Amino acid sequence: MLPYLSIMLASIGTTFVPEWRGVRPLKLLFLLALIVFIGLRFEVGCDWSGYEGYHLSYWGRDLRDLEILREPLSHLFFWTSVNHGAGSTQTYLINAVIAVASCFAVARRTPYPWLGFMTIVPYFLLVFGMSGVRQSIALGIAFYAVSRWDRASLVESTLTLVIGVLFHFSAVFMMAALILKVRASLPIKVIAGVIGGALAIIIALQVDFLSNSIDTYSTAYLGDEATEATGSLLHLMLILAPALLGLVFYSRIKHAVFAPNLLLFGAVAAVGLLGLNFVSSVGASRLSLYLHYIPILVFPAILANLDRLTGLVFKAGVCAAYFFMLWVWLAYANTAVCYLPYSNRLFL
Repeated sequence: MLPYLSIMLASIGTTFVPEWRGVRPLKLLFLLALIVFIGLRFEVGCDWSGYEGYHLSYWGRDLRDLEILREPLSHLFFWTSVNHGAGSTQTYLINAVIAVASCFAVARRTPYPWLGFMTIVPYFLLVFGMSGVRQSIALGIAFYAVSRWDRASLVESTLTLVIGVLFHFSAVFMMAALILKVRASLPIKVIAGVIGGALAIIIALQVDFLSNSIDTYSTAYLGDEATEATGSLLHLMLILAPALLGLVFYSRIKHAVFAPNLLLFGAVAAVGLLGLNFVSSVGASRLSLYLHYIPILVFPAILANLDRLTGLVFKAGVCAAYFFMLWVWLAYANTAVCYLPYSNRLFL
């Protein structure tokens, strides 16, 4: 438990240390340490054995012999790591770089980057980032798209998210936000969204790996084989709570949010996922991960509107809440056993 809490305390520390020139290298060193912590883990995470099996199944095989039924970039990535790289270690390390870098890319667009980044550390990076590798990479790509939302063209954002979908099909969820980038009136956007969604489904059903992905995840998330995700409602609250704060204070904080329309989209989507939770807790929990940019945007924006003393109290409260959340998860969550004790390849 101590290694996780130490990383969390270090993240909290970066939020209180001033942005002095001599301190910046130390903060960047923390990001490097986080990448090493996630990327060089050993036998840590609920999906560790599953991904090790993936890599072993590709060892020594010709790429042309692989039967890739879905998410081709993930399988190509694993195959390359095993046959032309450092094995699964390379996969996990690159995954860690993508996850940490993309999250910080979003955070650095906020008034208080290190506070925003701190909110992503406990669950998104330390828990899910060390388990679901394929979706973690897709999430990183989606977060990169978020970080450039107000600067990128519709074509760039679309292509970026398509790459994410090729790593994990769940990234298609974020493609719904692309309608925000269409320059048209609201009725036209709605019509374009319906037509675009219908065409996307038709095309997806005609492409083998996409149709296989649809079959797989509709069964896993909605079918009889779907399992209940323990704590899914708590996962949603990590998004809903800051989303509601963002809506309540929207008029005061929107000037401090680089993509206010994306914040509104995320808040509406979070409410929608709350409804989905009663139908498929697994689906709601997995899709909510794509909305973890909301606390990154909201808390720094609120802090930017507070005076120094009130802001210090607010920041301390947010940091304490996230630290307490991680401690409770480590102490009481059913899945925490997959992460304890922590082990790293550097110390084997």
